[in-house]
Amino acid sequence: MRNVREVLGLPLGIVGIFVVIWFLYDGNIAGIWYALLLSLILLGGIGGLKIRKQRKKEKMLKEERDSLEARNAGECILPAAGSNLEKEYQELVRSLEELCREIRSEERIGRQEMSDFYGMWVHQIKTPIAAMQLMLQSADSCAMYRGAFGQAKEEKAEKEDPEEKEDLGVIAEMAFEVPEETDSERETEYAEEARQRIRELKMELFRIERYVEMVLTYLRVEDMSSDLSFGLCDLDQVLHRSLKKYSQMFILKKIHLEYQLVCQTVLTDEKWLQFVLEQLLSNAVKYCKREGNIKIYREKKDGRTVLVIEDDGIGIQAEDLPRVFEKGFTGFNGRSDKKSTGIGLYLCKTVFDRLRHRIWVESEPGKGTKVFLDFYREELEVE
Repeated sequence: MRNVREVLGLPLGIVGIFVVIWFLYDGNIAGIWYALLLSLILLGGIGGLKIRKQRKKEKMLKEERDSLEARNAGECILPAAGSNLEKEYQELVRSLEELCREIRSEERIGRQEMSDFYGMWVHQIKTPIAAMQLMLQSADSCAMYRGAFGQAKEEKAEKEDPEEKEDLGVIAEMAFEVPEETDSERETEYAEEARQRIRELKMELFRIERYVEMVLTYLRVEDMSSDLSFGLCDLDQVLHRSLKKYSQMFILKKIHLEYQLVCQTVLTDEKWLQFVLEQLLSNAVKYCKREGNIKIYREKKDGRTVLVIEDDGIGIQAEDLPRVFEKGFTGFNGRSDKKSTGIGLYLCKTVFDRLRHRIWVESEPGKGTKVFLDFYREELEVE
């Protein structure tokens, strides 16, 4: 209906003008020219209004499109500045908006990294749990077999005829003693197997404990400044505690340890230092070959005495060495055995940086790895 009015309104208006002028001028030809002039003025005014309205719509659409694009790009939408003071305020607002965008971007990246780490951690935790379940099933099967064996032995003893045994004499007694010795040997074998299962279960539980501790450390390390407590620390005592914690893993893999007393006192945070030493020992045991060797000793490097933890394991590829301290980097070894988290050495480097100590790695594939710890600290920054 509106379109019909717009279409018919203009012609009817022009006809109305001609009719009115015709009657006012009594059909004079001058009235016709006057009516024509008024019609042209009317047409020009209406056309100008339509053009203005159209341009206004186009401007509004352009502003909406620019606003939408700016929102998608995360830009701040501000009206045109009316003065230099408003312009300065708008520049300040845009700077704050840019800072907020950077913070939000860092938060998104942090959340994604946290999500990736939790996914990896869950995978690492499931592995020892599955191994424990298999060992428990094996232990149950062993117990069932042992119980069935004992029951069969008792049934055999009940069915034996004492008179028949007496008739057989010495030969029967000797024949009957053989299974007794065999049964004792089997019980000893079962007992040893049970002890081995228990040791393996303890190791799997220890690995779970280490993974949980790593997660907690990962969560605390970004804000560890408030948790630091510096003091003089006997390095040998910290090493002894760390080695004691990993003693069962040394025994299980039959690893030979060569430990030279360090006889050094350092200014550091004892708790965080012990975490780093335990993580380095864990890596050394993990990648050391069975019946291999791990050495702990002091060495002179660039005129300073540093602590060295060395193993004769699989070593690290030369192209991976520059990136071993990067978060999430597993390298060739991690991709091969599927057991690396890419977090351990990253945490060690982060902690040592906060403690103002130095750590670096030297390695050769197939020959082993050396980790160097320099406790000399020129300056401590308090955040």
